[in-house]
This record gives sequence, structure tokens and C-alpha cells, in this order.
Amino acid sequence: MWEDPVVKEVRAAGAKLLEACGGDLRKLAKQLRANQTKHPERVVDKTQMLQTAKKKNP
Repeated sequence: MWEDPVVKEVRAAGAKLLEACGGDLRKLAKQLRANQTKHPERVVDKTQMLQTAKKKNP
């Protein structure tokens, strides 16, 4: 079976983050929310993405 290297890399990064939280999903979610608050410029806005897509493909 073919493995997508990008998917493999993303899954490995997720596993590393979860491991850093001791395998606790609640702790990981709390940490991710804190990072979103700390770095809002890194958060993708779904509404903005949809508007941009509509402009490119009317």
C-alpha cells in the first residue's frame, strides 16, 4: 500500500505532540487552544478560506 509522505509526517508530528502531553488528549487540546490564543495569526479562518476560494472560482 502506498503511503503519502506528507500524511506520514503530519501523523508523526501529532503523535509527538500527544506524547509530550503524556498521552492525555484533554491536556493536548488545552495546549493547542492556548497556542491558538497566543498566536492568532497562525490560525486558519475557515470563513476567510471559503471566501477566497469563491473569488478564485466564481
